[in-house]
Amino acid sequence: MKHLKKLFSQEKLEPSEKREYTYAVMAIEVEGTEELLAQKKRWLKNRIGRLVRIEQLSEENAPDFVEVWNKALLTAPDPFRPISLEKAKALPKEGTFIAYLFGKPVGFIVRVVDGEDGAIAGLAVDPSRRRGGIATALAIRAAEYLLSCGVKRVVCDIYLGNRESMAFVKSFGFKDTGERYVIAG
Repeated sequence: MKHLKKLFSQEKLEPSEKREYTYAVMAIEVEGTEELLAQKKRWLKNRIGRLVRIEQLSEENAPDFVEVWNKALLTAPDPFRPISLEKAKALPKEGTFIAYLFGKPVGFIVRVVDGEDGAIAGLAVDPSRRRGGIATALAIRAAEYLLSCGVKRVVCDIYLGNRESMAFVKSFGFKDTGERYVIAG
């Protein structure tokens, strides 16, 4: 998972511009989560399940990924870092998905597998489509992917200022396991 630092690193900042950000490290043991995942699938099916199409990242849809990344994260409480097409194309294709609603990109998720550990490295939804099931559809797809890879534990970092994301991952059973500090710059 060390390659994510290189993909998501920021440009060098002057010492006076450096900032420290605090993230909650959330984790879940995969064993025993089948019923919760089934409940989430039923909930989604009754909402927008048939309207959302999820595609794996490819050379062809990488511009869609960049569009939704930059739009979705611009309004999120997390520290914003735009992504370029070049960086998007460097992401692991087998673990990165884009959600489409009515043919338009509305969300993404980036997942990484390292042996028996899985990580959600990024998840965001277009601000105009939040709280409608898009993130749930992406999280279900992430869970299916990670289960197929045989992971035993999944982790993700949530910026402490992002209460909606914290509530969302907790609804999937993630527990707070500590904090991580990131100095930008």
